[in-house]
This record gives sequence, structure tokens and C-alpha cells, in this order.
Amino acid sequence: MHGSRIAALSALIAVLVVAATPACSVVGGIAGGLAGGDSSCDRRYGDSDSPQPFCQEILDTVAGSRFREDCDQKLKGKSGEDVCPREHVIAGCKVNKKNDDGSEVVDWFYDVDADNAPSKVKPSDRIRTKEQVRAKCVEPGRYDEGATYQEP
Repeated sequence: MHGSRIAALSALIAVLVVAATPACSVVGGIAGGLAGGDSSCDRRYGDSDSPQPFCQEILDTVAGSRFREDCDQKLKGKSGEDVCPREHVIAGCKVNKKNDDGSEVVDWFYDVDADNAPSKVKPSDRIRTKEQVRAKCVEPGRYDEGATYQEP
């Protein structure tokens, strides 16, 4: 499947290049869509009724726009076209799932009290220590394929 997709895209690019000079911007867009990029979904912010003390990032993915759309529309978080911010990060959980595009997913947990801003994260959901993050990484039912503790 992957080979036929590449062959089809190669043929399309060849047609576009031959067709006209303005097609160069289209070719660049297609080629850019094949390259992986980073995206994030900050669950501390947004319109969610139950915000969480973490931001999920997906690294080197071809599905960034879909990831951000799900973040904004389904999870009601704050999406970004970059990695999660590192300020006030305690630690993270790298998800062990093998994604088809080879991307990696990390949930970064934050000390929301350190933000010095009102937080909608419930006090019972707040994370304050690395030990609490380690516990999240191995929490039954949280990660189907498991997760590995990760320092920032």
C-alpha cells in the first residue's frame, strides 16, 4: 500500500511539474504533506468541562492536522503546530504504541499551581511530583499499550 501511494504521488508530481510553473507551490504543498511534523494538544486549556494537567504531543507525524482537529473539536483542548511547552513540566509518559507513520506520542504533566494563573483543573487531578507522573505512566487502563516514564 505504501509503495502504490508513493508511486501515485510521484506520478501526480510529475504531471504538475510539466503542466505549469505555478504548480511548484502545489508540489511543495504535496511534498510538505508527506513530511512529518509535530503537533500538540494542551488539555490544561480550552473549553473542556474537565481539563487535565497534561499536554499531549505527537512527534514526526503525517496526521498533525487531524490530531489538532480532534484536540479542538472532541477534547476541547488547545491545539498547536509544535511540541508542548516545557515551562512547569514535571515529567512525561511516552506512549509505547507503534503508530503506522512512525510517530511518537508523549503526555507531559504540569504543575498547574506553578502557572500563577487560575486553573480549571480539579485539585484532585493535579500533579505535583515525579512520583505521581510515574504512577500515571503505569496506571491500569490509561495507556492500552503501556507507557514509559520520561524526564523533560
